[in-house]
Amino acid sequence: MKSITLWALGMGIGIMSSASGNDWTPETKGTGFTTGRDRLLLPLEGRLTPALVLAFPWQQPSQAGEYAQWQTTLDLPGGASALSFVCQDDFAGPTKGYHVVQVLVDNTLVWERDVAGDNDWRRHRIPLPETPQTVSLTVRLFEKKAVENFGVTVQVAGLTLHAGGKPHPLLSDDVDRKPFRELPPDLPLPALPAQRGWTRDANIVQPWGQTQAVAMREAATWAPRLARDFGFDAMILLPPAAHNRVPI
Repeated sequence: MKSITLWALGMGIGIMSSASGNDWTPETKGTGFTTGRDRLLLPLEGRLTPALVLAFPWQQPSQAGEYAQWQTTLDLPGGASALSFVCQDDFAGPTKGYHVVQVLVDNTLVWERDVAGDNDWRRHRIPLPETPQTVSLTVRLFEKKAVENFGVTVQVAGLTLHAGGKPHPLLSDDVDRKPFRELPPDLPLPALPAQRGWTRDANIVQPWGQTQAVAMREAATWAPRLARDFGFDAMILLPPAAHNRVPI
């Protein structure tokens, strides 16, 4: 059986997920690694999509070779096929060589990205073997070098197998979500009564920082434009003591 391994090398991580029609098996080595699932609003997609969340905590040491992973098998039908996914992490510092996102096919490295530096969402596409076969797909965060205090969270979303001219999502949307709780009632603070009917339906804008300074200096220009172009009929300004603390 050939294998495809998507690694997030680094301090450790937990993997999670389930695929459409696929069983996923988790495995961890070492302590601190966690696995989970989530639904994310991808900037590149504009919609909620299932994701794998891979994490290792701060303020905890790790050893080289430790990891957490989630694995499933795929039946490739033959012909041109590819794996695509969107990957992002929460570390933008310069420290390299610990957490690295990798993709391996049949234990051969075909793609790699260190979590250091750029942490924007980006879609990646990797070609897969074209001969019909069953392959193993592994998502993993692996520790390249031991650390003492270097946490990271990696999110892998939109995992999709492209085969036979069609996309086949590999993550099912069966995330366990916590029930929503209603917001607490407003605090019973004193307030002035509405003086006119328009206050209940007002469209209010609050400038901030430089925009407040401009709005105040050029009110004769901007007030009519905000009303005409955007429908605002009221403006809230920060008091001088608060506004003066904002660098402009």
